[in-house]
Amino acid sequence: MKNRRIILVMGVFLLNSCIVKSLFPFYTKDSISFERKFIGKWHDEKNNYCEVFSFKEMYLKDKKVSSPEDLSPEDLEEYKMYKDGYYVELSDEDRNASFVAMPFKIRDQLFLDFSLFDVDMNTINPVATGHFVGMHTLAKLEFSNDNNSVELLWFSEKKLVQLLDEDRIKIKHERTGVNQSGYLLTASSEELERFITKYIDSDIQDKWKGETIQYYFKR
Repeated sequence: MKNRRIILVMGVFLLNSCIVKSLFPFYTKDSISFERKFIGKWHDEKNNYCEVFSFKEMYLKDKKVSSPEDLSPEDLEEYKMYKDGYYVELSDEDRNASFVAMPFKIRDQLFLDFSLFDVDMNTINPVATGHFVGMHTLAKLEFSNDNNSVELLWFSEKKLVQLLDEDRIKIKHERTGVNQSGYLLTASSEELERFITKYIDSDIQDKWKGETIQYYFKR
């Protein structure tokens, strides 16, 4: 875990990204479901990798304490918020970032709510950083039968736009960007969970595969 000040609560993504973004978490406390089998180092054929740790273990190690009782009130609040999640280091073509990934289940399917934890901002213009917006993204997590490979499939903004244009869903959102081409979900976490449930139950083909960010990792 790096020493730069952590960016917690909500991640930072540019608003023109191709994945669905939300102002609020995609999960509620009752749906959190930690799977220890996700912990470890995963890699793909392009030498990208994903290294996954227990958040609470990494957090205590980073703070150099052995027990949550030794944390400051502020750190303890952060610890409690994410203790059932993962700390994820993701490298794509040597571009590195760290995330908090909160696991949750809907309809017995496993998802991850990603928020940015740490990224090197030193090379970014300070005015540009003021135009970043904190947010959450949604990925589906699928394990192989032997648990030795995993797929990370982010929810595509293109599919969301199609659903909205066809009036198949109604969910609170705002248009973003200079040309208003981006979408930011503003629904509550409870509403987002209901939306995911309806999406799972729909007859849409290839719900999670297609023109978005996807990783296929092996141990």
